[in-house]
This record gives sequence, C-alpha cells and structure tokens, in this order.
Amino acid sequence: MNLRSRPSLLRFSAFLAVASLVAVACGTDDASTPTVTIPSTTEASKPQQGGVLRRVVFTDPFSFDLHSSSSSVVLMTGAHFYNNLLWNPGGTAIECDVCSSWNVEDGGKRMLFHLRDNVAFADGHLLTSSDVKYSLQKMMGLVDDIVSPRAGVIKEYIESIDTPDDATVALNLYRPAAALPAMLTMQFASMVKEGTTRQDLNEAPDGTGAFLLKSWESGSKLVLERNPNYFKEGLPYLDELHLIIIGNPVAGRSAFLTNLLDIGAGPNNDTLSQYEAKRAAGDIDWVEEISEFRPQGVMMNVTQPPFDDILLRQAVNLAIDRWGYMQVVHENRAEPALIFRAGIGSMRTTEEIISFPGFAQGGAKDAEREQARNLLAQAGFPDGLDVVLTVRNAPDYRIQGEFLSGELAKIGIRTTLELVESAALFPKVARLDYSIWGYWFGQTTNDPDEMWASYFLTDGSRNYLGYSNPEVDRLFVQQSLELDPVERASQNRQLEDIILADLPFAPTVDHKRTLGWWTQAHGFKESRGITRYTTYRGELWWTSIQ
Repeated sequence: MNLRSRPSLLRFSAFLAVASLVAVACGTDDASTPTVTIPSTTEASKPQQGGVLRRVVFTDPFSFDLHSSSSSVVLMTGAHFYNNLLWNPGGTAIECDVCSSWNVEDGGKRMLFHLRDNVAFADGHLLTSSDVKYSLQKMMGLVDDIVSPRAGVIKEYIESIDTPDDATVALNLYRPAAALPAMLTMQFASMVKEGTTRQDLNEAPDGTGAFLLKSWESGSKLVLERNPNYFKEGLPYLDELHLIIIGNPVAGRSAFLTNLLDIGAGPNNDTLSQYEAKRAAGDIDWVEEISEFRPQGVMMNVTQPPFDDILLRQAVNLAIDRWGYMQVVHENRAEPALIFRAGIGSMRTTEEIISFPGFAQGGAKDAEREQARNLLAQAGFPDGLDVVLTVRNAPDYRIQGEFLSGELAKIGIRTTLELVESAALFPKVARLDYSIWGYWFGQTTNDPDEMWASYFLTDGSRNYLGYSNPEVDRLFVQQSLELDPVERASQNRQLEDIILADLPFAPTVDHKRTLGWWTQAHGFKESRGITRYTTYRGELWWTSIQ
C-alpha cells in the first residue's frame, strides 16, 4: 500500500455483456411530454393541484451549487430547483428527465441521450447539449479543476463527451458501466447553464426545476413557488413548498407534533408514545429505515503522523465499543457494519461482521483495549498521546464525537474536540487538514461502485483519507465489470478485507432514521426512491388540504 502518493487511476477496458445497462435504458418518440412514472399510491383520492406543504430543513443553504456540495443539507434546500439527465421518480425506476430517450451502443461503452426541446432555465434559456456537457464536465473537475465530491464519481466512467447537435449528447465510457445510470440520478448531478460559475450559484439557484425561489428569510424559512413553465405537464402539484429551518432536533419534533410541519422527523425514544397516539388517531405516519448516512466510524488521515502508523490505526479500531455506540449515539436504532452492513455489497452476515476486530463485548472488549494500549506503546506512545478530533457542528455528530472521545481516552488517546460548521468542514477535510475525524459516509445510490470510487480509489472524488492502494484500484474495475452477483459479492469482500487490513477507516455501525408526515401530505412516501439523495425535489408531493 502506498499511503502518500496518489497517482492517477489506471484506466482499463474490457468486453462485457451489457444486459443490465440496456435493461434500464428508456425511451419515447414523443419529444414534447416527458415519460413520468407516477408511483402507485394507496390514498383514496388522486393527486390534487394546489396548496402548500411545510417540511423541516436543518439550516440555511450555504450554496445552491449542488456540484460543490458533499452534504444532504444542500440538497434539502437546493434539489427542488434542478433537473438531471436521468431521474428516479420512485422505487428503483430510472427514467429520462431532461432527455426524451436514451440508449447504449458500442457494447455498452457509449450512452446516447436525445434531449427535449422545451426544458427552460428560470431566465428562459432553453437547455441544449452544450449545457449538459458543461454540467457533466463541471462535476468531473474539467471546468475549474474542482471535482464534485458526490457527482464527481462519474469521472471514473466517462472518457469523453460528444455533442453532435443541440439535442444530442453522447457519453463515451472507459468500459461498460451498469452503475452509471443510477449515479446520474443523484441530485448532486444537476444540470446548469453553460458558463455558470460556483460563485453565481452561491447567491441564488438557476436551474430548470419544478420550483422557483420566491423568498428566503435567513434562519427562518425558504418559500418555493411552482414553476409555471416547468416542462412536465401538470407538475409540480403544489403551489408552494415552505422549507422551515429548525436546527435543533428536539424543537423539530415538537414543531412536527403540533402540526407546524407537514413533513419532519419520526419518533425517538422520548417522543414515541406521542407519535404512536397520533398514528392511532390517523393523524400522522412514519417509517424507520437504514439511513443513507453510512457506514459510520472514524476517518484517519493516513498521509501524516501520527495516523500514518498502522499500529495507531489498529489501536483506534480496538478502542471503540460498537454496542455502546449504538446505544448512546443512536438509541439502539443501528446495526453493526463494516464498509457494508449485512446483506449488501460484500454480502456478509451479521455474525461475520461482528467477528472482525473491534466488535468484542464484555471481557473480550477489555482484552481488545489492553491490546490497543500495547499497540500505542509499540508505536512510541507508552504514556498515550494528544490529538485533535474533528467533529461536524451538528447535534448528532456532536454526540458521536463526545462518545468517540471517551472511548479513545480509555486507551490513552486524549482528544480535543474541534467543532467545524458544515460549510467549512468538507473543504477542510478535502485538503487533508485534519488528523482524526468522526464521520458518517453517504450512500447515494447503494451500488458498491459508488463507495469504492468515491472514498477509497486513488484520487476518488471523496477520498478524504489520502488513501491509495493499487490493488484496490484494480479490484474496483474488476468487480464493476462483474455481472454474476455471487462473484461480485466475493470481489467486494476482497476489497473490504484489503481496506480493513490497512484501516484508514475504523467502521462502527449503520444507523436507522425515522421520517414522519401528517396524513394530509401525500406523495412523499410513494415518491421515495433509490435513496433520498435521488428524490428530494418534491414535484410529486401534494396536499389534500387546499
């Protein structure tokens, strides 16, 4: 493993049957009306036009440039203003968004998109192939050398982009890529006008989306209004969408329970009885599901002391009580995980996961911590050491940071918590300007390709570790090309084993989140798709209260 150098990833090409890619390619001969699959609904009535829905967001937007963002916070406010090449209207469906049809050619190494002729930006400019090419190149870092933390993962697949005319875009790929269509649905992969700069989008949104920004009262709310020129006939259903800014989760749940919000957080342990009473009365409903903020654990900057030493990274991994973490940080709404939780990616069982070092309990955990103290001594720190633990300045992350600080103290690693606001955090860690960091990964598409290509490949779009291993780079391409699910899971286990041996990241758990809504809010549940990173935009939401 080479922890310091970060050479460009070698490109590979290989022959591959592309049945899985062709299967999701969609098309229509009608260039005026987009294909929109309205997810099936259990409500007795059909969607109604008009009205207002109110949903909680956690903070003011610090940008409307979705390409620059690594945080779902920006999507919660910004996704409503934009469209993508492809979209995910609900479930696992992948359909055209600004395109009218798309197909694959050249054995899966070329994706051809035919664009609609009626997709307009807020200023009336009609979207063309030049705008699409510019948007994709901006994500890939080819416009200003800044790779999009999320959408920049597409650079691992797209070799070049052709625009033979205003209505046609061709993506020439390094190799067939069945994962790419899903990645194009992530709302970080939004379309902007050619020439739009990051500075332009710091001030205001400028997209083709279902909503326009009507007003913004900092610290209070954003009011979004229906885009009257939206190219999807009949959408959005709502007249307005109010994004209510409440940073404190206790206050957010109180506002939801008193019907000051239509869409908000579901219950925690303290509020469960109140939620259950309102559900029994038919007033609200909620779901609990594994969060996209996964896996969780400790990131270690492997490019500089002290965590360029594998012995210290092993000590950190052994120090953390995963079962205590689940209880304290997530009220036991979590499950043990490595890079993947049980049943996905590497397809391990829970029993296999908890057999890895660091997951011991009771007396066996005491033995792990003693081993960790010995590792510190071997690394030259018999009396322990002092480090700065970077923590995102948000309630859940602060709880995580405080818990990790206590766990590390038990083996002699004394921490000072460094609280960093979201807007400053990701630029900071992208510069590798940290030592150790409590982190929640983000899974936008649930495909293993995204995890490897974003976080662990040399020069990955979110490689905040400085990590580089040529064998990981090679196996990434191999598993990406593999169609057999059993063999692909085996290859993903190999990747996971290599990374967990190198330990640039000490995994802990995957946590669950709860999402709640009052029963007058419709379409919110039904339009949830691959992840909420693909279905924030709200054009299918509607209200039965006018």
